[in-house]
Amino acid sequence: MRKCFLAAVLMFITSYVMGFQNPVDKFSAETIFGDIIDGGFNTGIDIPGKQDVHSVQDGEIIYCSPDMVVVDHGDGIRTVYDDMDPEFEKFTVSGGEKIGHTDSCKTFHFEIYDSVMNELVNPLLMIDGCADRTRPEISSLFVSADGGVIRVEDGMSVKAGRTRLYMSIADDSADAAPYNVSVYLNGQELVDYNYETIRLDGLDFVLQSVGMRADEYYPGSGLIYIGEVELRQGNSRLEVEVSDFYGNRFLADCLLIAK
Repeated sequence: MRKCFLAAVLMFITSYVMGFQNPVDKFSAETIFGDIIDGGFNTGIDIPGKQDVHSVQDGEIIYCSPDMVVVDHGDGIRTVYDDMDPEFEKFTVSGGEKIGHTDSCKTFHFEIYDSVMNELVNPLLMIDGCADRTRPEISSLFVSADGGVIRVEDGMSVKAGRTRLYMSIADDSADAAPYNVSVYLNGQELVDYNYETIRLDGLDFVLQSVGMRADEYYPGSGLIYIGEVELRQGNSRLEVEVSDFYGNRFLADCLLIAK
């Protein structure tokens, strides 16, 4: 509850300070920030449908190509409008002013870049998204074993010692990464991270809260790496909670018997 409240406060403060508007009128995210696309992190959100595209705030168009516009809003904040047809009359634009339109055959891509921090920011922190009542769902949990991974079953026996944890997850509203992930062992929180920013580290994109590249965080076969735990001999209760940006939550728990 506290994490949900703090996220809501952060969203309100950020939106108030930045004064961002939605880039499109009909907002429906097809894929979201932090999801895996073409082997890398999605550094923005993708919105389907044919509609006009607006600048989210007053700014200056500093780049334009046949399918992209970049607007500088000052203080290091830039917004990227990709996979659309540019359409504007002047380079100085106001918030809400039309700067292009999308094609029904394309998925419009929107990003927010903080050039001071050298980070991509989750757009849902800055703009009002669509209400989503569908919770993300953990399909399965996995632990590392003998150089591979095995699916966790409640009450199963595992090898004592340090083990890596993975999960597979689904959200019917989108093939989407969760917004927040927490891992508890015997009631103690061991892991807590979010999908708020992605840092540019040389040529790599790194999920800031875990310090991992996409190939490390998404190792393949639909798995998501969620941390390491030390399993001591005896019974341990493992709990993994995921939530999306709108506070929809899912908890998976199981009993592990370490030998």
